[in-house]
Order: sequence, then C-alpha cells, then structure tokens
Amino acid sequence: MPHESSDTKTKLIIAAGKLFAKKGYEGVSTRMIAEEAKVNLGGIHYHFGSKEKLYVELFRFVLQRDDGNIKSAGHLKELYPEWNGRPESQAKIIFELIRKMYRRIAFSEYTWKLPLFIRESFQPSPANAALVEEVFRPLVTDILEFCRGLNLGLPEEELQFFAFFPSSQTMFYLMRMKNVREMARDEFDEERFYEQLTKFTAKVMILYLGLPLPEEVRT
Repeated sequence: MPHESSDTKTKLIIAAGKLFAKKGYEGVSTRMIAEEAKVNLGGIHYHFGSKEKLYVELFRFVLQRDDGNIKSAGHLKELYPEWNGRPESQAKIIFELIRKMYRRIAFSEYTWKLPLFIRESFQPSPANAALVEEVFRPLVTDILEFCRGLNLGLPEEELQFFAFFPSSQTMFYLMRMKNVREMARDEFDEERFYEQLTKFTAKVMILYLGLPLPEEVRT
C-alpha cells in the first residue's frame, strides 16, 4: 500500500508539472490534474491538501530528483577523498560542481521543468510566497553553505555573486537556446555546447580565485 500511495503522488506531481508549465498556475484546475494523472480527484486533497501545496511540492520534487548526489562541500569531498584542501583540489571541486549543475539543469528527465521555472520567474503565481520560503530560500542557503565550506577566502557579499554565477549563466542560455540553435543551424551540437559552457564558466571562476586550472578545463 505505501508503494501504491507513493506512485499516485508521483503521478499527480508529474501531471501537474506538464499542465502548469503549459497553462500557468491560474489556467490549471485540480480536476484537470486528476484527469491528466488518471487519478481520483480526492487524491489531490489526500496527498497535498490543496492546489497551492501541490504546486510547491512539484518544485521541491524536481529539484530533489535532479540534484545529483552532492549535498554539501563536505559530501563532495567525501565522494572524492583524494581532493584535499590544496588549491588544485579546490579547482577540481569547482569544476565538478559546475559540470553536475549544468547537466542537472539542461538535461532533466522532465522536459517541462524549464518552462515551469521560467513561467514562475516571469509570471509569479499566487503560490510564489510559499515557494520562496519553503523551496527557494532553503536552496539558496544550501548553495551558500556549500561555497562557504570550500573556504575560498571571499568576502560574504562577493561569495554570494560567486555562488550564483553558474546558474545565472545556464538560465540565460536555456532561455535563449532557440535563438542559439537558429544561429548555428545544422551545425549545433547541444551536448558539446554545454560541455564548452561548463569549461568556460569553470575557467572564469577558477582563474578569478587565482587557482590552477584542472586538466579537464584546459583541454
């Protein structure tokens, strides 16, 4: 029974993600979500309590599902114990973090994830205040704590700009990807594009800190 309950909850979240990304918060009813998920309408109230709470849980779901395995700077160091506190290690950790972040954002298994986030950014829903407090603020705190854990020696205000530089680069290109493809025409290789974007972003951030460039960035 717990497995069945979990499956129903996931079906509702995925159905809601598709609909909200296409029609916006106001354009989607709980009945539409239930029909899309092929689930009884009462399932939404049972699992989430309301449309707003389902919307908030949807954002939490895609962020947790796509966040990779890295939870903190300390965890990353545990995954790669050979990376000690030397400058070379700090540079490799920054590169690895950016690589995982870009793949997470650009190649999510949920094609509706990006349109959903863009829509919420430019047309905030009535659930935006709850989203900020319950999802985005904790995420921002986690990212800053990660960067603080790297002991980069930056003032706090500078550290904040540094921490969000990779995601701002990715979001810019994702929102302009249609134009990028059109300009490149048949020559465009999206996989290679993000590989080069990863290297460029990592190089800028690593050189900014005065750290040695890892081989992965130089090649």
